[in-house]
Amino acid sequence: MKDALCGKAGTYYDGELTPDEESLFLAHLAGCAECQRALHSTVQLDRQVRR
Repeated sequence: MKDALCGKAGTYYDGELTPDEESLFLAHLAGCAECQRALHSTVQLDRQVRR
């Protein structure tokens, strides 16, 4: 599902969303495979960089 929240996985992961935006993004994330993949990729990249 492509909407205004798609593309915000990195912003969410970095803690840069407002509380309201975070709530909306988490609700969106539950049903958006594209954002789930993006968040997973962001987490994996962060883990690799921190090694």
